[in-house]
This record gives sequence, C-alpha cells and structure tokens, in this order.
Amino acid sequence: MTPAAVAEATMRIHDYDHDLDADAVRECLAPWFQAIEAVCDRHADPDAMARMAILLRVCGRTDASFALCDQAHAVRRVPFTEVVRAGTSRHIGNRAETAAAFRRALALDPANWSLHLDLAGLAAEEGDFAEAAALATRGEQLEPDDVTMRAAAAAYRARSTGSVADLNTLTELTPQVPEPYGRTLIDYAYARGT
Repeated sequence: MTPAAVAEATMRIHDYDHDLDADAVRECLAPWFQAIEAVCDRHADPDAMARMAILLRVCGRTDASFALCDQAHAVRRVPFTEVVRAGTSRHIGNRAETAAAFRRALALDPANWSLHLDLAGLAAEEGDFAEAAALATRGEQLEPDDVTMRAAAAAYRARSTGSVADLNTLTELTPQVPEPYGRTLIDYAYARGT
C-alpha cells in the first residue's frame, strides 16, 4: 500500500465529524496506527505523512502526531506539515506554538493567503487587532476574490482603526461567510465579548 493510499484512507476515517478521541476507538484503530508506522518507514512521503498525522491528532495521539510531522520534516520541509503541526498545537491549547508553526509554513509558502488568514485569526484571539489587520490585509492582497478573506480583513481593520468603510464592507460580505465564523468577525469588529 502506498503512502498516498493510506493517507487517503485515514482522511476518510475522520471525515464524518465523529469523536475519535476515546480508548475504545483507539483500540479499534490500532491496525491503522500500525499501518501508518509501517508505510511511513518504508516509503517516506511528507505530504502523505502530514495527512496521516491528522488522524493521530483527532484520535488524541498528539505526541505521535508531532513525531510523524518531525519524521516528515526529516525527509523534506513542506508547508502542509507545519499546518498540521499548527493544528495539533492548537488542539492541545498551545497558541504560541500554533502561531510559530503557521509562521514556518508561511516562510515556506509566502504567497499562501490562507496562512495569513490563520495567523490573523490567532492575533485576533490574542486581542492584537493591529497585527490581525496587517496579516489579513496582506492575505487579501494575495487573494482579493475570496469572500472570507475580504470579510476578515475588513473586520480586523474596522476593530483596529474604527473604519466605517470597513464596517460597511463587513456588513455586505457577512451573509456570504460561513457560520459561525461570520458572527465571530462581526463580534470582533464591534468589540462584542472580546
């Protein structure tokens, strides 16, 4: 079995929004964990390994997820591995390492607008709306047609500068932004509960 095939299969396992972080589930998935280890030892593919690391994370095996990311990096540094590492760091509540991993991913792929959005969201969670606005504005410059990116940039600029034009843009775009993210952006822009 190829790494790509195992990675695709593991993505399907956790594709149904079920809680997999339970002893009984981990016991049932033990053969998958063994398959991940075996295929990664035989055929190292960083992108596939990062995808497999997501299953380890959602099953509560965060140390194994980080270890697989390390193993992937030893083969070749790719942005997606850092994105997965960021997700695992966020999962365990380590915001500083989440931001550091996203920044490493951005260093590997500076034109990736969604990484700017991720980092802007973290800055907003920390209450640094000037940084959030700067990051989101850069992401918007890279991908001016993405509604979510534009809405986030408008929300963070509105919160940072009080711009009425950005509030108007946010109001116009919010109906097109998936919930609950749209409501979160409105709350940030209007300083509600933050």
